Amino acid sequence: MRNLTLTLVAIFFLASCKEENLTFQQQLDIDVDIIETYLADNNITALSDQNVYYVIDDEGIGSTYPLGNSLVSMAYSGKVMNGDGSIFDEADSTNPLKTELNRLIAGWRIGVPKFKKGGRGTLYIPSGYGYGVFGSGSAIPGNSVLIFDIELLDFTN
Repeated sequence: MRNLTLTLVAIFFLASCKEENLTFQQQLDIDVDIIETYLADNNITALSDQNVYYVIDDEGIGSTYPLGNSLVSMAYSGKVMNGDGSIFDEADSTNPLKTELNRLIAGWRIGVPKFKKGGRGTLYIPSGYGYGVFGSGSAIPGNSVLIFDIELLDFTN
């Protein structure tokens, strides 16, 4: 009986360690499955670039797109896909986020350049392109897939 208990404890320990030690690619594969299931379940057609999925509601105006070092001004709201639907962070047009694009999470660096000035849409970001295994505070647990509704108010290259 004691051997059985020790064996079960060892199996539980190894299983939990394995899950915590996923490679970036293994977690990315899990996240992509989560995103694709969410999109299918909600009848959303999205494009993909480097496993960041995006929907363009309005491409915006002009002929240029932001570059990696562009100063961007954005309104947005962010949610955890597998969370309760509550917004963990947001900025609006009266108090927008203003920063260099290259200072933002990788998912934004990939997705935001799909929009021109005034462009609006949604980004579906795998955890590795967001806040990774550690998350961000209590609002974003580790390995969280993120959804951002964004509006690119302005940018300068």
